[in-house]
Amino acid sequence: MAGFSIVTSPNPVVFEKKTHNGRVFAIGDIVVLERTSDAYEVTTWALSNATTVNLCGIAMEATTSSSTKVLVALIDNQQQWKCESTSTADTDDNSLRHEMTDGNTVANTSSDITTTAGIFEQTGIAATKVVVGKFIKIGQAAA
Repeated sequence: MAGFSIVTSPNPVVFEKKTHNGRVFAIGDIVVLERTSDAYEVTTWALSNATTVNLCGIAMEATTSSSTKVLVALIDNQQQWKCESTSTADTDDNSLRHEMTDGNTVANTSSDITTTAGIFEQTGIAATKVVVGKFIKIGQAAA
């Protein structure tokens, strides 16, 4: 399993084509808002931009560096997603907030990440190294 896949959603999942600047996405990658240019809507995950403020969705199609659009499943706080994890999944980590090691792997370190980098709250486990949880998506609290 590579990347995120949806487990449950109480509401219909919304899909949108988003503009990007030749970024390479794999199916299941986190898509974040592009905050540095008015011409592009989204970009790929990076430690510097994957925060609770910048989350957009999950790539539903693979792209190449020559593409300019990507189909994105928009995320909300009620959906449950599953994804590979860096460590063995443990129910003791349920309710902990985790950051990412890359655009499609949760860093389940058994520590609660209390900064805006803690974008994924674990709610369960699906396999030895697969966690289930929800994204923590909030707006900016202060300018």
